[in-house]
Amino acid sequence: MLSNYLYNLSTILCSDFFTLESLKTNFLSPNTINEIYYKKLFNHKWREKLLAPIKNTSFSYNYKILKEDQHLLKLQFILKKSFSQKYFSKDVSSVTIENYIIIIEKSHLNYNFVMLVNSEDDVLLYDRLLKNDLSSIIETLNTNSLHLWENKISNLDSLYNSFILLSSKSKKARSSENEFNINNAIKYAEKYALIPNPNYKSFNGIGGDCTNFVSQIIHEGGLSKTQTWKPYSNSWVRVEELYSYLINNKLGINVSDISPFKKGNIIQFYTPQLGKFFHTGFITYELSNGDCLYCCHSYNKLNYPLSEIYPIIYPTLRAIKINWRLLLLTAKE
Repeated sequence: MLSNYLYNLSTILCSDFFTLESLKTNFLSPNTINEIYYKKLFNHKWREKLLAPIKNTSFSYNYKILKEDQHLLKLQFILKKSFSQKYFSKDVSSVTIENYIIIIEKSHLNYNFVMLVNSEDDVLLYDRLLKNDLSSIIETLNTNSLHLWENKISNLDSLYNSFILLSSKSKKARSSENEFNINNAIKYAEKYALIPNPNYKSFNGIGGDCTNFVSQIIHEGGLSKTQTWKPYSNSWVRVEELYSYLINNKLGINVSDISPFKKGNIIQFYTPQLGKFFHTGFITYELSNGDCLYCCHSYNKLNYPLSEIYPIIYPTLRAIKINWRLLLLTAKE
């Protein structure tokens, strides 16, 4: 029975805004359905502004029951969603693996979904719910992010202007040939975006695997390991340390204000809740509408539109272009 509920939830989460009203939502609490409604309303308005509606959506899911008592059920829900947009090449689609914590009230044979928290939307609340037992979760049941999406709708024009500003800079910047094998890096990123390379240790669930994955990508593209930058040194697996290693050794150039959305760039995302850059990805494609696609771990994504998360979830990003003129020189320790 629970699986049927989760299938219905998956259908709701993957539907477009106009389909929502026709779907069965009576198992969702008022707070939960309102959050979903306003998030979908924002996404509809946002994609409409970018002229980039999504299509050909499909999904699969799995789940794990974490805690259960007489009245409550806590589970980890993993939704794999794929889609495309009109600006994509025919052989390219986006895939994202979304992690949720769901809190369910049980009543006889019915389930009432009272909390639905996406790990990337609210990293602190997700981690708190993941770690806490059911008795301490009760006090957070009325927590909701409705105001967050209402505010984003109100600030839609400002968010759009922020995106277009960086996008236009990338359009004006010339692409240049370099020694870095971007194709090798992209092939590696696409191959292991959703399932980690078993030859490397994965840090998913133990601090995050995003920077470890990007280090693998740029190494595959031609950047040599050193005594400082190697598996699993701090500069290999940590966001700030990788940035400092590349910039301080002149192996990378901060191009955030010049051409951030270029293929082959490393992108790092600022997480306001934590007050620091906390996530890393790698750009695999440039789109004709000024958007780009990227791959990452932790919130595993394959060729995912940057416009789906910037500046919506992450208000600030920085981009690093590898200084491939120095590629043949080992970074000086």
